Amino acid sequence: MAAEDGVKIASAETILDVASVADTIANYASKERADLIVIGTKGKTGIKKSLLGNVASGVVTHAHCLVLVTR
Repeated sequence: MAAEDGVKIASAETILDVASVADTIANYASKERADLIVIGTKGKTGIKKSLLGNVASGVVTHAHCLVLVTR
């Protein structure tokens, strides 16, 4: 099992008063030495379907680790 091997499955923390949500998420993941960030985005149709939301796009751009974007 992952827990027996010392794998930290998930963590959460509330951070208030931030200038950029995407940068804050990316910086937190870096500080915690995360291997993966999982983030949701709104499902859009048409031309917007190919574009991520602002926060998800920023996290993908700035994160040092893999980012899984899901609806």
